[in-house]
Amino acid sequence: MKMKNVAAVAMAGCMAASLAACGGSASTAASTETSTAASTEAATSEATEATGDATGFTVQLGPNPETLDPALNSSIDGANTIITTFEPLLLIDENNEVVPGQAELPEVSEDGLTWTFTMKDGLKWSDGSDLTAKDFEYSFKRLACPDTAAPYGETVVGMIDGYKDAIGNPDADGNTTTDPDWDALNVHASEDGKTLTVQLSYPCSYFDKLCAFAAMSPVQQATVEANGDAWCTQPDTFVCNGPYMISDWIPSERIVLSKNPNYNGGWDTSKIVSDTITLLLPEDSSAAYAAYNSGEAQLIKDVPTDEIPSLTKAEDGGDFYVDTILGTYYISLNDQKEPFTNAKVRKALSLAIDRDYVANTIMQGTYEPAYNFVGPGIVDENGMFYDNANGGERYISDDYDANLEEAKQLMADAGYPNGEGFPTIEYSANDAGYHIPVAEYVQQAWGELGITVNIN
Repeated sequence: MKMKNVAAVAMAGCMAASLAACGGSASTAASTETSTAASTEAATSEATEATGDATGFTVQLGPNPETLDPALNSSIDGANTIITTFEPLLLIDENNEVVPGQAELPEVSEDGLTWTFTMKDGLKWSDGSDLTAKDFEYSFKRLACPDTAAPYGETVVGMIDGYKDAIGNPDADGNTTTDPDWDALNVHASEDGKTLTVQLSYPCSYFDKLCAFAAMSPVQQATVEANGDAWCTQPDTFVCNGPYMISDWIPSERIVLSKNPNYNGGWDTSKIVSDTITLLLPEDSSAAYAAYNSGEAQLIKDVPTDEIPSLTKAEDGGDFYVDTILGTYYISLNDQKEPFTNAKVRKALSLAIDRDYVANTIMQGTYEPAYNFVGPGIVDENGMFYDNANGGERYISDDYDANLEEAKQLMADAGYPNGEGFPTIEYSANDAGYHIPVAEYVQQAWGELGITVNIN
């Protein structure tokens, strides 16, 4: 088999495999990933005990979420749970339009710098206490606080005036030159908690969309300060403000969501039809697939790789869907560390990957090759970015043989002919989905350049 090579920009994750079933019957299924769990009967009976004559469904979430703290989460699984249990200032509807959430649509000053949000009346936390603009002021400033170490902190609040003071005015080397002061972030709630005013350092036309992002969900200050990081790990302290709340949580088995009786926000409550949603927490795709086949789960998002060829796609009357998602699968290199500081090395590693082979052979067509970093679906002022970037030409050719030859020459030009003198690469990956098969491919592909790769 002809081996290929990976890149700093690897494969576009634009397809997600899934299975789903209507009414709990695997024979009438449809699509996503699966999970482990107890039996359908056990999950159903417990949900019924909790809610009376309840309606509910069971889906795969994934392994135990690393965190359900909106400020700390950076995973898709965590975000899916967060946007079900929390609600930001704004929401994105089914037509990809920004709509009111906990606040009405904002008033924006003519210069694009001052955004004023008016909160809806009667907002409550899941514990029944009042929720106001002051909760959002705290939550935004918490995102900027260096002690929080929010992975999306700069992304979502970095354009707000006072951000540099909030994080300690970093210099060109990333060292702070002043003491951080998270209260310096120019976000202020009115005294009555009815309005929130955000002052930006520069215009940001998509700030409304950021205000609908999961990380921008509010958290209750008293609960966070009383419980520390543990506040979001058990139902008793998981105070939220979304349509659902956590009513039961058995680690490595399931999380049960129940309707939040105090919810008052952007979603029409007549559309919140299920009393419970049970999220299964399987460790691997085989357990998820077993839960689906047994009828325990009505919707799963992960199936064993070797099962994919035998699955009948939904358009052919089966249960298997491959749904488009917006994302790019890539390898992150520490470009602050030699030899990754050398652009020729980085380019060589990128060209050494046969994206088509990875996407269509290793990933069995559930992903598409990425020849640009930004995939289809992103629009700029000129229309589809994917079509217009780089003069409409791919950044990376689909001629793998030519790419590999160029990669070898780049390695030689960088001072590592045939990999001579190149240090061993430590490649870290988790064992979910395709990550290990891809890592093993990278190990062999970069071996074509004379590089040794260890997989952790």
